Amino acid sequence: SSGGNNGSTSSSGGANNGSTSSSGGNNGSTSSSGGNNASSSGGGGAINPTKLGGACDPELDQESCGAVATGATCNAAPGDPIGTCIILGCTAGTDDCGGTGTTCQGSGNQTLCIATCDLQTEGGCGPETACVNYQEGPLCTPLAIAECVVDDPNRACGEGQVCQAVGTDGFGQCAAGCDVWTQNCGENQACYPMQNADPSCAPTQGKAEGESCVYINECAAGLLCVNTGAGGSCLPICNEEHACPDARQCQMFNNLPGYGACAAAGG
Repeated sequence: SSGGNNGSTSSSGGANNGSTSSSGGNNGSTSSSGGNNASSSGGGGAINPTKLGGACDPELDQESCGAVATGATCNAAPGDPIGTCIILGCTAGTDDCGGTGTTCQGSGNQTLCIATCDLQTEGGCGPETACVNYQEGPLCTPLAIAECVVDDPNRACGEGQVCQAVGTDGFGQCAAGCDVWTQNCGENQACYPMQNADPSCAPTQGKAEGESCVYINECAAGLLCVNTGAGGSCLPICNEEHACPDARQCQMFNNLPGYGACAAAGG
């Protein structure tokens, strides 16, 4: 899977979700490039995957994945202690390739069958596994290949970076820290406040105020994707020190302390 979308929607409590787009993290194997961590984030004991896409032990292979689906194998790069439970070879774009709730990803002779998942359910993909929302949709992915894991000091980012949640169970990617009010990110990026983390930069689709959205980084710099009750809408970020334009009310978020969004124009 190439690239990815953020790990959840903007529907929680009227505020944005605090997740951003995944720029890395493959969903089919721990052999992907881009600095993925190939070691398990957990400690000791056998891993028993419950779904395709789940973390598995490559030394056990069929014993590890055989109970998940017929033909499933534990796919891992040489020497990696954690693999991904998948079925290699399927018809790209088809569903239920390995049972209900699975989908075939890839193209040509490079395809794999993997489980879809619910971004609102922590632990839904099984042990050592997260639900990550790629461009193709949410898929089960081993935590071992995450660039970082939120709130895990052993899987933290480097100095000056923030671990952005891009899936459930803390699955994250490292991004540059930033200032929401000065918007000091690079070209085609914006600074967004994060749930349970400092603000960080992410690629932005640049949608203007009032445009519909699902994910926070669809909105342009200085805007957030907010659930207005009639779907997501890009609205200006505000707080007590940063007032809204046109004397609009700043509605503070419970899940993003210190940040709010301006009431919709005309609302």
